[in-house]
Amino acid sequence: MFCQKRHVLSKKAQSRECVFCRSELLQRSREHVFPRWLLRELNLEMVKVRAAHHMRDDKSGIRDAPESVRELTLGQMTEGRVCAKCNNGWMSQLEQVSIPVLTDLIRGRKRLEELDRPTSLIIGRWATKTAYMLNSSANFPIKVPRNHLWQLFQQPSKLPWGVVVVGAHSQFTEFSWCQSTMWQLCGPDKLTAPIADLINERTYKIGLHFGHLVLLTVWHSIPKWLFMLWTDLHTGVWPWKGKCGWHFDSRVILDSTPADMAVHVHGNAIKLVHHRYLAPGNGGSLN
Repeated sequence: MFCQKRHVLSKKAQSRECVFCRSELLQRSREHVFPRWLLRELNLEMVKVRAAHHMRDDKSGIRDAPESVRELTLGQMTEGRVCAKCNNGWMSQLEQVSIPVLTDLIRGRKRLEELDRPTSLIIGRWATKTAYMLNSSANFPIKVPRNHLWQLFQQPSKLPWGVVVVGAHSQFTEFSWCQSTMWQLCGPDKLTAPIADLINERTYKIGLHFGHLVLLTVWHSIPKWLFMLWTDLHTGVWPWKGKCGWHFDSRVILDSTPADMAVHVHGNAIKLVHHRYLAPGNGGSLN
């Protein structure tokens, strides 16, 4: 999991309030990052993982030594800064309505392109909620802006501003995930150079891969730049419609990648393109 440096918010100052509704944590609920039904579905609860996070040095590239390492089982991955009201309320409701659709997507019995608009919103919000739980609980040093978690709680009919959920179908793997702020920028140096620092502060990618399903929660707030997705492989889950670019890469790249690394390939394949440099025919909508 690779990332660039940017401002890191201290958990200590926020440890007494719910990460979503910001209410005082009078009654804590240790919420599982990955829900128990999903861990049971894929028999993952006791699977051990080693989360290592590497920082990028602008001069020498990715540092060999990890910034931090954490070893635990998937069933032990929890976030204690969630209040009982959120856990037993909107989060539980979202989980319950998501289970049947997610199970079919994970097992390859349904495809993302088949989802109607209300169901796409449910899957988009589930992916975003799970991505935020992973980011908040992990030793990953770059955190999602706090107002994004607040907006997800406050606005049940949408995602936080600028957030897009992109989906894909892949070879089966029990699980994989990634968090990153690395992007390929599609535009001339005169436009890419000035936004280097903005990328550090105003972007994230959080990808999840369970079974046949890949879901990526991505965000940027850089004016005049658009998301660019992989033609015929990426599906815009939410928003239902919106302006974006499309690029084409040979599928050989993906076919030669181990299944547990597919989420990394899909994450890297989501690029940023300056709106002036969309080739004719490469501009379009998410859905």
